[in-house]
Order: sequence, then structure tokens, then C-alpha cells
Amino acid sequence: MSVGCWKFSFRVRPDFIFPKLKLAVFVDGCFWHSCPLHATKPRNNAAFWEKKLASNKARDRLVRRVLRREGWRGLRLWEHELARKREARLVARLRRVLGGGESAVFRIGPKRPVWRGENAR
Repeated sequence: MSVGCWKFSFRVRPDFIFPKLKLAVFVDGCFWHSCPLHATKPRNNAAFWEKKLASNKARDRLVRRVLRREGWRGLRLWEHELARKREARLVARLRRVLGGGESAVFRIGPKRPVWRGENAR
């Protein structure tokens, strides 16, 4: 399933979609989306990578604007936020965004989230 605004406009796809909530969730790689904590700048072919990473960030901003225009919300998570040691913080954030309190997110396992309730996949 994809968000309608991606049908022809973008090669980007959300990692998770909650259609009833009109919420698209993206898990951004720290390198590819220039994480402020973990971004690195390659030394080889530096001009190419600077341009490439800047265009990724610009595309992320465009996607956010298109989502809003279409009445959707976008949630971006950094890949490092999925680490086991950050589980409690991630679960709390997902509960807030999903608006389901305790029943929205059951647990985050070592391999993948386990969802329950109305928004289960």
C-alpha cells in the first residue's frame, strides 16, 4: 500500500503506513539522510557526496510538504533510534504519535515492532 501522493511523483516510499491515522513513518539511515549525531562525510569524491546528501535532505523536506498538503502526517525516525537501548524512548514516542496510549504499541522486539489493536498490520 502506498500513500496516494506517491503514486507518480516520488520514488520514495514510507516504511510504515497507518491509513486510518493518515500517518506515514520513515526510518532514515544516518548516513543517507545526514543524521546530526552520526553523519559522516566521505573523503573520496567529496563533491559528489555533498551534492547527493544535500539532495536527499531537500527531497525529505519536499516529501514533508506534500504529505501536509495531502492531509497526511509524516514521522521520521533515525535508524539509531531503533537500537534496543533506546526502546523505551521509541515506544513512548510511537504511543504519542499513534494516540493509542498503552494499547497502541505492544512491544519492540529485537527484530521488528509487534503491533496490536485497530492499527495492526
